[in-house]
Amino acid sequence: MKRLLLILTLLTAASTSVLGQKDTLEFSETYLDTVQIPVNKVINDYSMIGISYGVNFCGQNFNPEFQQKWNFYPGYFSLTFSHYEKLFDYLPYFGFSVGLAYAKEGFEFATDKTTGEPVRTMRGAYKCSVDLAEIPFLIEGHYDAEKVRLLMNLGPYAGYRFNMVREGQVEEALKNGFDDTDIRFDFGLIAGLGIGYVLEPFEFHLKGQFRFSWQNMVKPDYLDQYKYYFASPMGVTVQVGVYYHLTRRRGKTNAELKRQARDIVYGTREQ
Repeated sequence: MKRLLLILTLLTAASTSVLGQKDTLEFSETYLDTVQIPVNKVINDYSMIGISYGVNFCGQNFNPEFQQKWNFYPGYFSLTFSHYEKLFDYLPYFGFSVGLAYAKEGFEFATDKTTGEPVRTMRGAYKCSVDLAEIPFLIEGHYDAEKVRLLMNLGPYAGYRFNMVREGQVEEALKNGFDDTDIRFDFGLIAGLGIGYVLEPFEFHLKGQFRFSWQNMVKPDYLDQYKYYFASPMGVTVQVGVYYHLTRRRGKTNAELKRQARDIVYGTREQ
């Protein structure tokens, strides 16, 4: 097609020169739209936005270590913006995502099999749950087939604990609140794997993420200034999400195709 177009262009230029007309060729926008360009099947740099819902299986990393139960917390929500492009302009299967999420975390001490009582309490509480708002920033890796994507992510998050509920022999003021020994700012690491199904312009994801906090829930010396106790949340989040493509995942937009048609016809790109 390009060869035929080149021959037609040369014949047109020669005829207009013989007739004494101007040598510069002008083509209408309608004609440029008809120029056939091979379809580009390579995945572009592209962006998307999405929402997710999930559940969290959470416990605590205690030091000294105490027996505990892993708790199930439904109601994980997130809003995420993702952008995929070549890492360092070389590695094609990377990108990043940033978002805003609501999660729950907490702990519950195990019970003694003989007495039925909790093996210990923390400030009178044998169970505690925390509402958390967090902002994750993750490096995204992906491997793409035509309709299926394999996903992985890794990166830090920062959060703020805005509500705490304690159960047990707890002071009334602490059952639904914080005091000076509680730490409300949270930060840590997220690592995850997932799979996606693409039905352009939408994607549907199933992900599993491991969250590990680097911040205690209470000040280490809350009981004894000479003996520290550490308790930082950790958990596994399973979530499903739907994403909308803000730019094309494959091929070119109409504007890009028109610019490429102009380049083929004139030999130089439009400035």
